[in-house]
Amino acid sequence: MDMPTEIQHQAMGYDRAATMFSPDGHLLQVEYAEKTVRLGSSSIGIVCTDGIVIVSDRRINDKLIVPESANKIYEIDTHMIASAAGILSDARVLIERARVLSQQNRLTYDSPIEVEEIIREIANVKQQFTQYGGARPFGVSIMVAGIDLNNQPTVFSSDITGNYFSYTCMAIGENDERIKEMLRVKYDKNLNIEGGLRLALSMNFEILVDVDKALEYKKGLVSNIGEVIAIDKIFYDSKKGLHASEKDLTEAFGTDDVNSISDKIVKSGEIQVPLEYKEKQRGEKEKQIVDFLVRNSVDPRTDRPYTPDRIERSMDEAGVSISNKPIEAQMNEMVMVN
Repeated sequence: MDMPTEIQHQAMGYDRAATMFSPDGHLLQVEYAEKTVRLGSSSIGIVCTDGIVIVSDRRINDKLIVPESANKIYEIDTHMIASAAGILSDARVLIERARVLSQQNRLTYDSPIEVEEIIREIANVKQQFTQYGGARPFGVSIMVAGIDLNNQPTVFSSDITGNYFSYTCMAIGENDERIKEMLRVKYDKNLNIEGGLRLALSMNFEILVDVDKALEYKKGLVSNIGEVIAIDKIFYDSKKGLHASEKDLTEAFGTDDVNSISDKIVKSGEIQVPLEYKEKQRGEKEKQIVDFLVRNSVDPRTDRPYTPDRIERSMDEAGVSISNKPIEAQMNEMVMVN
C-alpha cells in the first residue's frame, strides 16, 4: 500500500533537521514552523495617509491573566512598532535585538534607524536558523510598522524563511489568507487612521456557537445555521460584549443578515475549542484506540486478546500522545510495551 508523501518523509527522517531537504525540495521543519505561525492569533497592519494602524488579537484564554501583561504590540523605537504571530517567546528575542540595534543607531548617528533596517536584521537572524544544524527555526512571523526617514508610513513583514516585503496592508497568524483576501477587496490607499482602524476591526468578527454543531456544520453534517449559533448577534469581541455595527457588517460581508454572516464565519473561520471540549475529545479518541487494539491484538503468551486495562497501562508507560488523526494512522506511530 502506498504511503502518503508526508508519512514517507517522516519515515525517511527528512523532517528531523531544518537543514535537510526532502526529495521534492521542501525544508519540512521550516514548513512545520509556518504551521505554528498560523496557530497564533492574528495581527493586521495597514498603511494610512496619516500614519499606520496595527490591530492584534491578544487571545487571553485564562481569566487569571492580567490583560495588560499579554500585549502583542511592541514599541521598538519612538517611530516604530511591531507585532507577531506564532511563538511569542521567539518574538521577544527578536524584538529585543531590534530595540538594541535601534538604540545603537541613535547613539552612533544621532538619528532614528530606518524601518527596513530593522526588518532586514530580523529576517537575517531568522534565515540563519534555517541553515545551521542543532537549532530550530524561529516559529514566529514579525510585522514591523513605522514612519521612515522620508516621513512616509510603511509596513513590513517577515516570514519563517527570512524573506521580507513591504506591504500596503498585511495580516499574519490565524486565518491570515482569509483576512488578506478581504483586505485586497476593501483596502483603499486614501484611508486615514480612523478609516484604517475601522477596516482592521471589520476583519475580525466573532459569533457564539455550539461547538459540536459548528464542527458538524463545517463537515456538512448539519445544514441549518440556526442550530449552530447560540445567540443572534455578531461581535467584534464576544468576551467584552462588543457588538458589530450594521454598517461594518454590510461593508465586510455585503449584508447585515446574522444567519448569512454566521454561515460565512463558521465555514471560513476558526472554531475556538474550549479546553474542556478538547479533553473530552481526547478521552473519546483514547477509548476508540483502546477498543481497536482490544479487537485487533493478541497476547502471544496466552493467545488471548489484551485487556483494556493492560492496553491503557502500556500506553501510559510508553507516553503515547493521542491526536485527532485517524486511528489507523496513529497505530503506525505507537509501540505497545509488553
